[in-house]
Amino acid sequence: MTTRKTSVIIPVYNGQQYLGQALETVRQQTRPVKEIVVIDDGSNIPVRVPDNIAGIPILLIRTSNRGLGPARNLAASYCSGDYLALLDCDDLWHHDKIAAQEDALENNPRAVLCYTRIGHFPTNLLQRCPQYPTGSRKNQLMELWGRNYILPSSVMVRRSAWWRAGGGEPTLSGVADWELWWRLARLGPFVFLTQPLTYYRLHPNQMTKNLYGMLREEVRAKKLMARRAYWLLRRLGLAPAMISDSIHKTRHFFYDYMIYHQRGPGAFAELIHAIVAHGNDWKAWKAFLRCMVPRNVVRLLQAISCRT
Repeated sequence: MTTRKTSVIIPVYNGQQYLGQALETVRQQTRPVKEIVVIDDGSNIPVRVPDNIAGIPILLIRTSNRGLGPARNLAASYCSGDYLALLDCDDLWHHDKIAAQEDALENNPRAVLCYTRIGHFPTNLLQRCPQYPTGSRKNQLMELWGRNYILPSSVMVRRSAWWRAGGGEPTLSGVADWELWWRLARLGPFVFLTQPLTYYRLHPNQMTKNLYGMLREEVRAKKLMARRAYWLLRRLGLAPAMISDSIHKTRHFFYDYMIYHQRGPGAFAELIHAIVAHGNDWKAWKAFLRCMVPRNVVRLLQAISCRT
């Protein structure tokens, strides 16, 4: 009998309608998993799950809403498998995913993490899938510094590496995984499987639909990444000035978004905080002053400028 090596972690927040399909894709794996830990992260209506699926034990834990990092950490503390496979409750897996990733990590003993290419569900020809870097580890990490192309549901990580890295970051929400990848990257290489073995569900309630919140979190995540993976970034060839410039660009993009799309008390609070923290950043002052001007005045000035 094949030894079951993988524990599956599924955080749920108001996602009961999707959970059944996610569990079904775990049940259909050609290589069975050891256990499933479902974390109900303070859903408005408590999550319900069966006791087991095809002989796979399922543990359901309900907590107050604390975010993805703490939820996954709590789940990991109950796991006993050699590997942790992350699965968001609204995503799906190909039936060969577990077998392919276990084999990949077995064949690459130095690797700490394996991720797959993704597809979309339902199929959407207008939705572009992420572009994945090819070539050396340096190419992978340089691209990862610029953007997070690794979907959590596509990831299998060694349980020992998860805890050596410190697990999920509790102070981040939507982009906590991006920062975690960098702490794991300090421990060893990643393996990329080019087959689309993970399916990202498209629906209106996705966390990524909150662009304002995601951009705000990206600014915070990038500062943490720069501090915690500083020497790894230096070995990749990024000078301190280049690291700082990249953080500034991320922050400035967030300012621009607030100017044109997210005016209001929240934006004012963010900009005031930015001015206090970065008093010599003229972009923060410019964004604050632009937000003080009513939209109709801005449109009028733009129209006058176009005529002249």
